Amino acid sequence: MSREKTSLLIRADAGTRMGTGHVMRCLALAQAWQDAGGIAVLASAELPDALAERCRSENVQVVAIDAAAGSADGANRTCELAREIGANWIVLDGYQFPAEFRAAIKSAGLSLLWIDDLGTDEPPHADIILNQNLHADESLYPRRRESTKPLLGPRYALLRREFRPWRDWSRPASSTTRKLLVTLGGSDPDDHTTRVLEALREVPLTEWQVEVVLGPGNPHRDSLLAAAERCPFPVRILERVRDMSRLMREADAAIAACGSTCWELLFFDVPTAAVAIADNQLPSANRLADQKLMTIIGARRDDLAGELREFFTNLPTKAGSTTNRPRLVDGRGAQRAVRALGLDVLDVRSAVAEDSRDVWECSNDLSARAVSINPAPIPWSDHENWYAARLRDSDCLFLVATANDGEFVGHCRCQLDDEAWVISISLRPGHRGKGYGVRLIRQTVERLFAQRSAESLDAYIRLDNPASRKAFEKAGFESVGLKNIRGVEMAHYVIAPACGEQALAEKAVA
Repeated sequence: MSREKTSLLIRADAGTRMGTGHVMRCLALAQAWQDAGGIAVLASAELPDALAERCRSENVQVVAIDAAAGSADGANRTCELAREIGANWIVLDGYQFPAEFRAAIKSAGLSLLWIDDLGTDEPPHADIILNQNLHADESLYPRRRESTKPLLGPRYALLRREFRPWRDWSRPASSTTRKLLVTLGGSDPDDHTTRVLEALREVPLTEWQVEVVLGPGNPHRDSLLAAAERCPFPVRILERVRDMSRLMREADAAIAACGSTCWELLFFDVPTAAVAIADNQLPSANRLADQKLMTIIGARRDDLAGELREFFTNLPTKAGSTTNRPRLVDGRGAQRAVRALGLDVLDVRSAVAEDSRDVWECSNDLSARAVSINPAPIPWSDHENWYAARLRDSDCLFLVATANDGEFVGHCRCQLDDEAWVISISLRPGHRGKGYGVRLIRQTVERLFAQRSAESLDAYIRLDNPASRKAFEKAGFESVGLKNIRGVEMAHYVIAPACGEQALAEKAVA
């Protein structure tokens, strides 16, 4: 395994009984680690083939641990693997790892991030504790050392890369035909999904379409398909889902398990009836109910249909009516965790009016002007009018990037010009040569193809700007020759959405 970049070892398992949530939220952390320039390795004693393949497709290396989960042998093997790949940090996620397991990692001289949901009266034996739940506070860890850093609450909810382009998104009004998303975990061993479908038959769902996600570890496929056939409304059973973010964006309501999926649904502000399918989900479920963030169902198990009828009766008349409250989950939790682990994180967001001067100073830098088509300085008055027009322009995607301390790093813009999208980027001089350009280009490409119907994206770069050409190539762009732009010979690069996501994934660890 490569030692050229900083390696992160993640120890988590998945299976029919324990579900897939621990591994999926660790995948979000692995992606954020990759985006910051590191290499992620997942070590598992139990992992369904489909989930292992999903991780590999995201360029996360998967290693089998030949030892009982939580055992002393398992701890020793985990430490040995960390040394083999040169990882100083181990991430531990799962209820099967006792305090002795964590203590063994610390005794081996390794740093530990422990992802937890429950709290403990024992010493945490961790350098960092991450608990993304609403009820998380320091009282859950009374024997925490002062040196142990707590990352607590939904601010640290671990959302995967697919959610990142939608951080500035607002839910539109629903259409005439409304969509209900049913997703009750990656395994659902007790077949709650079939029971929900049976109960929904007693709920008037006129003009609703139901989409049911069948997780990779669900052993009840046949009963679920049979239940769907009996429903008087249209039901789609979705398998091997790779884009949960799209399903959630399009959903007008959801029925979901009280696990990590709740944070994803809160990110998109989907009205949700949540089911606590395990005892360890009850604290989070109770807090969600107390704060009126979700409706908790299943408490009166003899009347699930009645609970669902009540949920739909009280459903807002149109989606978007709950978006007046501040966003509880902003989609930056994984990046905050990676920052706590010591890597340099770049935050990319939509440009706003307050960014105007930073954008002008960045674009007006002498070195930036020298590699522009028009090298003349930009008067402030001209910039003010141009910038305000760009922010109003629906055919313009304007993003800015900040570094760990919130300092302005640069900006990237995609403009629709004669039916072709064209990208341009500018970084402040003090932030060049750090890999920020590649990261900013990647995230801009990601957002453009996610949010706009762009068939391709063009970049035009001066021939005397090799650093910029290298950055675009590393971000997945392909050279297609030269083009004369306003009398200047430019290198022409292109990337298309068909290869954009794949290129981003492949180049993330390049």
